[in-house]
Amino acid sequence: MDRTTGARLPLRDPPRSGESINGYIARMAKHNHLERADWVAKTAGIKFPQVSYSDEEIHRLTITTGQDFQTLRPIAPTPGAKIAIGKISSLLGHDIPTDSLVRVGRRVCPICLIESAEHKIAWTLRFARFCTKHGCRLLNECPSCGKDLDWRTRAPDVCQCGHDLHFQPLKSSLERTEPEETGGPKYLVDMLLGSPQNELPMLTGLKFAEIFFAARKLGAFGAERDDSFWLDDMMGEQVGIWLTRSLKLMALDHDRFVRKIISLSPKRYGKPIKKHLSILAEVRVKLTDVGAAEAPLVIALGEIVDQYPEVLA
Repeated sequence: MDRTTGARLPLRDPPRSGESINGYIARMAKHNHLERADWVAKTAGIKFPQVSYSDEEIHRLTITTGQDFQTLRPIAPTPGAKIAIGKISSLLGHDIPTDSLVRVGRRVCPICLIESAEHKIAWTLRFARFCTKHGCRLLNECPSCGKDLDWRTRAPDVCQCGHDLHFQPLKSSLERTEPEETGGPKYLVDMLLGSPQNELPMLTGLKFAEIFFAARKLGAFGAERDDSFWLDDMMGEQVGIWLTRSLKLMALDHDRFVRKIISLSPKRYGKPIKKHLSILAEVRVKLTDVGAAEAPLVIALGEIVDQYPEVLA
């Protein structure tokens, strides 16, 4: 049954650069003096909030907001589709891992909100736990009521309790991140948003989802020997450190990359152990399956794996 009312908001405004789809819906509620963001979604006949939106839901939203499909579709993640490297959604013209999107709650940078009261796409990415502009950790709890931030609100910069999230006592009171956990996530966020960045030799020819898949798997090879080898939840507390270590490896040229990976892998009888080598083989196979066989990273991994056929036998 079609639940769309066909009603349009009296005050309409296009999404701003870098604005998330849920944040845009919340800002339109504020712009039209509505008490809650979900009123905009109800007018369009869609659920709110959502991690991803179908084409039909975006079409419904275009009627309510007065925006065209080509404006709203890129900022709204699509439902995930399964491929060799995992479940993939589309966002800003890039294929991204569906499990890299924040599924519950809302995160904000209070300094960004002082500058502009809008919710950023970058804050919807689970692996970016800090603001890539200001270097502070994102807030997911209200400083006033102490509850987790959600979307039951009248504006993207307000808690459901009514507290203005951009009214912070001092910028210096915000928790800062360390450089070793920011480099990898910032590189990926900048890539998604189309910001200028240095090209990493080993990543030439790879798309966002392929880079993330490889970085997620190879982060262990930049770890200290007393670190756990495999971080099962790569969206957890250590994600920034692991992604940064991994992308530092990708900055090496072919020969240095091969030598570094081999040197980082624990040895048994002078050869990399099977557990480590199996991960390299998996990355090689799955990137090949999605059409990236000629990428420098895949070629380098193949060279390493092919040196030790007896280990994987």
